[in-house]
Amino acid sequence: MKNKHILIIFVLAISLFSCKINTPYYVYEYDNLKSSEYGAYVEIKLNNNSYFSGELIEASSEDIVLLRHNPKKCARFMYKDISKIQVNIAKPIQTLWSIPLFAIFTISHGFYSIITLPINLISTITINYRGSNLHTFNHKTIKPNDLNKFARFPQGIPENITFEDLEK
Repeated sequence: MKNKHILIIFVLAISLFSCKINTPYYVYEYDNLKSSEYGAYVEIKLNNNSYFSGELIEASSEDIVLLRHNPKKCARFMYKDISKIQVNIAKPIQTLWSIPLFAIFTISHGFYSIITLPINLISTITINYRGSNLHTFNHKTIKPNDLNKFARFPQGIPENITFEDLEK
């Protein structure tokens, strides 16, 4: 009886305090993506190994404009200077609590849990990894010409808006 209570407390603790990936405030849940007035969250690595991240403001055939967070400043990057790019269009799906939970459930398999525990661990870890990257694209899966679909201004920054207006 005491072991059951410990097991229940353990499962609840893991499910309540599972890992969470932090994304900026403007990255919406996938269900609310259509109502987002912000651009996608973009991380880039330049050829000189420096990293930048921020909101995708504009993407043209030659360059992209990011609104960086620290300091809050707009910056233009040429594609020829970018070695890697990652675009997050929605918050990742978090189901990390399922890994230990399904591992614990294999206890009910008795002797066969020796076989089913590794299978459950492999399958839940694989599913969680793919779910966390479901709304993420990188330089291998998205072409520079398609980046404008995820920008705040897909047709380019309007003439009456300056970088200073965006940085406020």
